[in-house]
This record gives sequence, structure tokens and C-alpha cells, in this order.
Amino acid sequence: MGGRYVDLAPDVTGRIYSQELGVSFGPWEGVFRSEWAAWVRWWHPEGRLLPTLEEALRAEGQEDRARASAAEALAAAERAERVAAQERAAEERAERVAAEERAEQLTARLRALGIDLD
Repeated sequence: MGGRYVDLAPDVTGRIYSQELGVSFGPWEGVFRSEWAAWVRWWHPEGRLLPTLEEALRAEGQEDRARASAAEALAAAERAERVAAQERAAEERAERVAAEERAEQLTARLRALGIDLD
């Protein structure tokens, strides 16, 4: 305060809030750099642990993989929709050809019966 260090008392969680930094620092137990221990870590004012650079990069990598996986799934769904649309178009063409052939057959029968369609 006023350019001088002052003692700050920890809260009930053992964390000390820095108004200057807007974060708390306090105890955390876990694995860091392959070692299990009690560490001093930075905490968000709301109580969330702030990630280390390694944790942030790992989370970012997981998000990137999740985005890539979602993009692949979307691309696969779009491919499946294109294939289904092509199949529907082929079925419609086949139905149209069958209908035209049936119309030609009926026209030929009517003509054979002496009915002039013109």
C-alpha cells in the first residue's frame, strides 16, 4: 500500500487476496511437474484455480482436438447428406424414367386399340 509492502491475513481457505493483482494466492495440493506436493497457486477471486501455463496449453490442445473432432463430424454429416441427396435424385430420375416408359406403353396400347391421341 502506498508503494510499501504490508502484511495481509489469509482468509478461511488459507488464501491471501491481492487487491493490486486482483487474484488470491494460497495452498493447493496436487501434481505439478511430476511431483505431488503442497504448492502455492494463484486463485481467481471467485475461488477457481487459475491454470498454470502447462495446464492452459493442455486445455487449449484439448479444445483444439474437440473442435477438430466436431469439424470432422460435421464434414462426415455433410458428406452423408450429399450422398443421400444424390441417392434421392437417382431414385427420382428412375421413377421419372419408369413413368415415361409406362406412359409410352399406355399410348402404344391406346393406338393399338385405334384410339388417336393427337
